[in-house]
Amino acid sequence: VVERLAEQAKAAGWPAVALVAVNDASSFWSRNGFEIQNPPGMAEKLACYGDDARYMVRSL
Repeated sequence: VVERLAEQAKAAGWPAVALVAVNDASSFWSRNGFEIQNPPGMAEKLACYGDDARYMVRSL
């Protein structure tokens, strides 16, 4: 499913896909090509998801 989504997004011209990993799922998403990113101001936005929330991006 993840690969199909990435293929469709790439075909549509998207440069990347992003998500918020919660419940210690960042290792799963890392195995699927996503990397943790820490853009300015993101920590405040992630706070409502819990301490383990991570903003992750997969470049296409």
